[in-house]
Amino acid sequence: MRLFVLSPDSRSDGSPSGSRTQLIGNRAWSLVELDLRPNPDGHGADFVCVSYSWGLGRTPSAFHPSSLVSDRTEGAVAAVVEQRPACRSIWVDAFCVPSEEEHPAERAATLESMGFIYAQAAEVIVVLTAQARPAIEQLARKHKLLPAHLDLLEQEDWVTRAWTYQEAVNARHLSLTCENAPRGTIVSCSDFLSSLGHALVALHPDERAASYPRLDAFEDVMGDWAVAGYLERSALQVMAIMDRRTQTRPEDHFYAMIGALSAEPAGMKPLQQQQLASPCEAFMALCEREGDYSFIFASVKRDMTMPGRWWRPVAGPELPAIIRLSSWGGLRGRFEDGCLTLEDVVVLRPAPALPHLAVFIEEFVVGFRPDGAYAGLEPGEAAFKVLQELGFSGTSEYVATEYGLFFPWERLPRRDGVEILVAVGLRWSLGAAAIARYAKSSESDDVVSCYEPGVFFGTMVDLVGSPVTVRLV
Repeated sequence: MRLFVLSPDSRSDGSPSGSRTQLIGNRAWSLVELDLRPNPDGHGADFVCVSYSWGLGRTPSAFHPSSLVSDRTEGAVAAVVEQRPACRSIWVDAFCVPSEEEHPAERAATLESMGFIYAQAAEVIVVLTAQARPAIEQLARKHKLLPAHLDLLEQEDWVTRAWTYQEAVNARHLSLTCENAPRGTIVSCSDFLSSLGHALVALHPDERAASYPRLDAFEDVMGDWAVAGYLERSALQVMAIMDRRTQTRPEDHFYAMIGALSAEPAGMKPLQQQQLASPCEAFMALCEREGDYSFIFASVKRDMTMPGRWWRPVAGPELPAIIRLSSWGGLRGRFEDGCLTLEDVVVLRPAPALPHLAVFIEEFVVGFRPDGAYAGLEPGEAAFKVLQELGFSGTSEYVATEYGLFFPWERLPRRDGVEILVAVGLRWSLGAAAIARYAKSSESDDVVSCYEPGVFFGTMVDLVGSPVTVRLV
């Protein structure tokens, strides 16, 4: 794909020469074209990507005068130039994404390929604001993060923005610095994650949740990057992390999710030109194309307008995960001949729970809330309280099975004949993603299958050895 990058202007004596040249870090930089293709040897291309939050301030672009860009862009690039003085090519969104007015098709193709761009870079450098400098300097000196540093990092918008998630998790090498920092003030993501984790673990759970909700989300993103090389990142994992992030335009939410899920260049027509109902539909279509059906565990209604696909979420402005908890594994499937076939599913039916389930729930709840906030509650009620803290917006009217409690997103109209399809390969520490199936008479008096997503709260020890393939019609 054709990519524009910033490169030092060899024709310049150090001062800007024309509208397509900008003085940054005492050097003049120009936009040049790069033919970006997947590198067969696995090494990154010879450019650095800049990851930063735009903030609220805007200024005319030096390279696209009709466009307004973040007033942080130049400072972010200058920080990268300071920390990587030998770098000869830099990609930064505000300058390198084609303008919508001049090249709308190329712009859309670039946005669709953001995951690919960041995945191909030799390094991605996160540039925090100058306010974070004491914290970054502390880490660069290999010292522990103190509460005062956590307070500074908590104020950083980078940890909540939609785009920055897919920028970080696709990076081959990820580092962090900040504006206006002296050379050498840069830390690796692994060192940052280790120090942040130690600092947060030392806090009381209530203090951590109340005082540092952004850093909680930050740790999830960094952790996702750390395990990306050997664990599958499912659509549900992306949805859960993105639920705690913000964006300026609604469609940016889905572009960012697409970038986090796929590090491939735009292989089809740009998303904005496809005959798709919405950006949400584009995301779900990508998941289906990749055989990742974990997106069905979204807290939205099912699409009852498509016969044979009543398991599918309605494509709307949002696609929130059933709970905001990092998951691992995935749910593979394929849609053929009007049927969805899912792999590694266990089918359970309503039944009295085995005695050890109450023990599992009690131990989990105590570990989750060691302050005893839910002590004395009935296991199902305590489990529901935990799910609510994790962003579950469903009903407390659970369905009991031998091995766990199924909490549906919406109340099930009936209990008799209900099957709970547990995706044993798509796990949380508290259980697994699941969907209820029940029969219903349609307007034509035909009996059809209906589906309701939810959370299976229970032990997985007795389930992982007996998955089967299930057909959803």
